[in-house]
Amino acid sequence: KNDEVYALIRTWPSQGLVVTDVAASISVLRYDETVIEDAKLCVDVAAGIGAGAVRVFAGAHRKRFSEVVQNDWDGMSRCLRDICDYAAEKQIEIWLETHSDLSTAAAARQMIDLVGAPNLKILWDVMHSIEFKESLEESLTALEGRLAHVHWKDGRPSEDEDLCEYVHTDLGKGEM
Repeated sequence: KNDEVYALIRTWPSQGLVVTDVAASISVLRYDETVIEDAKLCVDVAAGIGAGAVRVFAGAHRKRFSEVVQNDWDGMSRCLRDICDYAAEKQIEIWLETHSDLSTAAAARQMIDLVGAPNLKILWDVMHSIEFKESLEESLTALEGRLAHVHWKDGRPSEDEDLCEYVHTDLGKGEM
């Protein structure tokens, strides 16, 4: 059945639709073979439908700036490297979204440099970088040569200054 679905999806570009990536909810927090296997399945789906990438997250998710989290950078980087190695065999990129404790482009770039895989790129969610007090100029500097895709949405800061997350709004109704 997957072959039929993949064949249908592969016709979409002729209709003006392009599948850029599989927006997987893979979250890398440490070295985890189950996460690697789940990511490999997503890579296989991306290859099957003609998408060029799989979106992943890394780092602990926190809601408050006052929360202290301990990220396992070594474990996360080894896990991402194994995922990237598998994806490279299928000519698929892995897009690390600026999200969670890697919300800034600088933090995401630090992870990318640590992993050292040429097919690991950044999916820049602009709002997350701004939520974590990174300017657009700082983000663009960190993204140089590794930007693959951009998520743009609108919002405004929460009245609770300790909250990491903006309140989402319709486009044009926030501060973005």
